[in-house]
Amino acid sequence: MFMLLPILLFLPCVFSGRILPYSANFITISTTNANDVAEYNFTMLTDNPIPPSGTLDIEFPTGQFMTGLGLPNAVLVYAPYPNLITATINDRTVTCNIGAQAAGTPFTVTVEDVINPLKVGGTGNFQLTSKINSYVIDESYVFGVVGISSSADEFISATIAIESGQSAYAGQITNYIVSFETSDNIQANVIIRVIFPVIYNLNYVIYDQCAAISNNGYQLSGSLTCQVNQNFQNMLDVLGNAAIIPKGQLVQIRISEIYNPSVAMTTDLFTFRLLDKGSNNTLQIADSVPGLVIQAGVMAGVSLTGYYPDYLPFVSYTRSYQLAFKPTNPFNAIRISTSFSLITSCNVDKGLLDLTLTSNVNCVPQSNIMLITNFQQYVYSDFSDDYIEVMFQAVLPSTVFTTNPIQTYTYLDLAYLTMVDADIASVSTTVTLLAAPTIAASATIALSPVTTNPNAAVVFVVTFQTGISNLAPNMVNIEIPSNYIGTPICQCNK
Repeated sequence: MFMLLPILLFLPCVFSGRILPYSANFITISTTNANDVAEYNFTMLTDNPIPPSGTLDIEFPTGQFMTGLGLPNAVLVYAPYPNLITATINDRTVTCNIGAQAAGTPFTVTVEDVINPLKVGGTGNFQLTSKINSYVIDESYVFGVVGISSSADEFISATIAIESGQSAYAGQITNYIVSFETSDNIQANVIIRVIFPVIYNLNYVIYDQCAAISNNGYQLSGSLTCQVNQNFQNMLDVLGNAAIIPKGQLVQIRISEIYNPSVAMTTDLFTFRLLDKGSNNTLQIADSVPGLVIQAGVMAGVSLTGYYPDYLPFVSYTRSYQLAFKPTNPFNAIRISTSFSLITSCNVDKGLLDLTLTSNVNCVPQSNIMLITNFQQYVYSDFSDDYIEVMFQAVLPSTVFTTNPIQTYTYLDLAYLTMVDADIASVSTTVTLLAAPTIAASATIALSPVTTNPNAAVVFVVTFQTGISNLAPNMVNIEIPSNYIGTPICQCNK
């Protein structure tokens, strides 16, 4: 009689590690209001390292958040801000190409422009999973929940403007005036939040750049301070209002020493919020505050001079000029428009650095304009008087008149679409064109010695008649071709 013995198989089991919440505020939301657009911050640490090709899935609670989370196909995800990473959305799961992350080291992932649930109250749990391909490294099915509050009321009015007398030029320091009227009485000590378009950089803002302005006798009480929100992008919180804000009362705040964007543009929309202090529950909102018109930046020391001062600007003649200017903001291309008939040649003498040691700055004449590219991005310095200098030859117009022949523009892009600085009317570039002089009736030129040796000193003997009877000319203009060099010594025998 045989007895069957059980066979025990010992199979190795592989368990994924954990994704753990980090800090008390491991999930933060820029606004908790229902159906509002919010930024979500997730701060975590993992048991195991995530390799460079690893991904992180963030699954928003099913049944509360809408499919797709209201996000566009191009999902904006930072890890951490401002380090933008690539990500995709599938249903309610955001898959982030997170890159290498060390085990046990906290990091934050920010998902922008998520539409909050319509339902007020607590959400279900967020689920986080780190992977390499389809292999799960670490996970958390109960990472945390958030609370959704009721929808916010809207301001009666909300505007932002450049303060009267302050600069609207690109790259300049200026003051902005924030104005709003609330549709209800607002308690004291709320957060007044101004959300700037992404083109702004608020890292330099300090606490004393905000102040209340009196308007028809009303002014916010308390000592206002500015605070750049460290959790969310381009949010400036104004703190310290110490009294109730009455319904319908126009409130004005000056935000001083703000840098205008460094390109000419109409900015994107601003957003204003009033929030409960210590929370992100919005009481009042204006999410479509019209942007600001930023004018092209200024150029310093613009001048246009004849390269050969004694060569007068006669109509239809060819003349050499030197244009100098100092822009304000960084740029990557220059367009110089002229009212000359033709630009025959141009080159950059100074002020721009070659892109590489083997690649020179390009100045290309096209009809009566010049296009300059292929240089390292220009950066303005308060400590340098180094101007950009452009040498060019131009055929002058055929009509006698006074003209401002130069319009200089800088651009951020090589397609000449995003203008940065401009100079279109500097008086220092004015040219008065003169009638062409009377040509001698006959002229002969003798060269001594006759030689083809380069750099040889030669003597020209020019013999001519004026062509005007009984009239002695008060000036004789003899132009030597530009391929000769040196300063001539003249002697006139009548």
